[in-house]
Amino acid sequence: MLGYSKTIEPRKIVYQLRHVAELSKIKESSPDPDGGIIRRKLIPIKDFNKYIQWGDVGKAILKEALKHRK
Repeated sequence: MLGYSKTIEPRKIVYQLRHVAELSKIKESSPDPDGGIIRRKLIPIKDFNKYIQWGDVGKAILKEALKHRK
């Protein structure tokens, strides 16, 4: 686990975990039962901040994730 964020909303507290993983095999994409994800796109790690625009937080997460890369 890289870390987590905690957001306090009016009626609840939301935690979001950040993980890193190295995959050796990826199965074919299947429909999201909730309908929220419509496609999967694999990108070079150097392009992370172009796709996931989280500003300084995203840069810090990427920097930490790269420490775990083999």
